[in-house]
Amino acid sequence: MEQYNEQPNFDFNPYSNPYKKKPNKMANLSLLFGVLSLLSVISIYFIYFALPLGSLSILFAHLSKGDGYRLPGKSLGAAITSVFAILLALVILVLGFYFAIRLFGLETLMDPDALQKAITDLYSNLSTQIPTGGNAL
Repeated sequence: MEQYNEQPNFDFNPYSNPYKKKPNKMANLSLLFGVLSLLSVISIYFIYFALPLGSLSILFAHLSKGDGYRLPGKSLGAAITSVFAILLALVILVLGFYFAIRLFGLETLMDPDALQKAITDLYSNLSTQIPTGGNAL
């Protein structure tokens, strides 16, 4: 007789799909941070944000699988995008430092006043070498 004392469920909707999956918010966050890390590499001005954004994307990708064994599709794509963005940012930064050392020298890079003078000299030399128009054609 206990079973008849339960309240009826008025939230039942016969047209709803009981097999519909809820959106995976961690996978969506992972995809968002993965795209932002790639965009930060593409816009060189924000290249330093690629490492933290990519790391957050990989973290959320691994958190999105929950108790499962495999990553969802969105998370896998975001993790691949983030790893690519992090590697690309590291390559760009290492090559930038390498060419700066080759161009100015390590001692010049360590001294801010000497670096400012070297950059000023470089720009003055480049501005005298660039043709400014006139009888070009």
